Amino acid sequence: MSCPSETLRVAIVTSECGGTLVAAKAIERAVQRRFPSSIPSLILIDDLWPGSGVNSYQWYLLLAREGYYRLIHWLTSLEKRLLPFFEAPFLNGLSQKIKRESHQPHILISTVPFINVSLFKIAEELRIPLFVVTTDMDCRLYGVQWPKSEELPPHRLGVVARCPEVISRIPLEIDRSKLVFTGGFLKNEFERGWTEEEKHILRKEISFIPGREVVSLMMGSLGGRQIQEYVKRIILGEKLREWQKSAHFLIFCGKNGRLKTGLEQLVEREGFKKREKGVYESKLGKIAFTFFDYLEAIAPYYALSCGLITKPGSGSIHEALSMNLPLMIDKLNGHLPWEGLAAEIVEIYGLGSVLTDIERLPQLINEQFFDPFAREATCKRQLEFKALYNDPHSFSCRVGETIEQLLVESRIRHTSVLEKKNSRPSPRP
Repeated sequence: MSCPSETLRVAIVTSECGGTLVAAKAIERAVQRRFPSSIPSLILIDDLWPGSGVNSYQWYLLLAREGYYRLIHWLTSLEKRLLPFFEAPFLNGLSQKIKRESHQPHILISTVPFINVSLFKIAEELRIPLFVVTTDMDCRLYGVQWPKSEELPPHRLGVVARCPEVISRIPLEIDRSKLVFTGGFLKNEFERGWTEEEKHILRKEISFIPGREVVSLMMGSLGGRQIQEYVKRIILGEKLREWQKSAHFLIFCGKNGRLKTGLEQLVEREGFKKREKGVYESKLGKIAFTFFDYLEAIAPYYALSCGLITKPGSGSIHEALSMNLPLMIDKLNGHLPWEGLAAEIVEIYGLGSVLTDIERLPQLINEQFFDPFAREATCKRQLEFKALYNDPHSFSCRVGETIEQLLVESRIRHTSVLEKKNSRPSPRP
């Protein structure tokens, strides 16, 4: 900041899709906590991105929902090659948007991969520092085309975890002294705890039957067709008497209304009866389902659960870690290019399991979710992992500290430049 009394203005470049927006909002909260009088602005790039204003990540999510993972791998590779051809108009549009919406910010923060070269140019033009915050365990997408120059503005690369598997994926051209281990970002609702009284109220709201284990299943905001495979296998498990305990499965279908309707029709054909509040009860009374549309507040349901079945997105894993919730990572049909490392870390550090064969679903749920001793052991490993490598609850503090450091470096750099200019001998007449 040029003046200590000046109101801090922060431009946060992000996108409406996936974890990038969740991370941006977490940064916005961190800024407001650290600098209460600051003015953070979310700068969305969706209308500037190549492809007629349609964000490519949205297409990746839609393709992932249908299981086209090989196509996604090819498209991301193509996008990286084509990006330089779109840089000039994108750079100009983004620069103008930042100036217009953030009114000459004091620091630039980004949660969007691929666009580092453009961001460094904008930061240099505005003479402000840059903080790139990664949203995935595998941060190679954020290291693409990292500028090779000794005259870069003050900058940092925020990395979600400190473990060797993550560090080894950081591109070599990135100065290790510029890394900040932020911990994972969280939605606002995951930054708090849940009392037993609140859980009791929620159990009533979902018509929860006492004595049943609760298992949550969530495959992202757009849902995923593999959810149907899970529901079918859960039903078959009851027919084969594979379940060791009675269970209530909470199925989150995201913004996929057809999926929810199809699942409700599926369980009705299997003889499930619809009870109050949308609960579907099996004839044998061992299994129940509740199907949800997209929910902004999902944390309370996780608080009731003994385990979470989900895709290997860093956001989903951070949420589970924040609540010490055992994980089962879906890997039935593949994963997005940037999600593979997250699945490996879950397996390596015992934060849960990775499911590659749907036939093993009842066995793994019985062993890892329903068994209290196994569940306790997983929670203990999660606590150890957070203490050593990745505590989601440290994100806000680390972001605030890094912004302060960058502002100081920026002032020092600005002062140094002025001194050099003033020390030059004046031209002779």
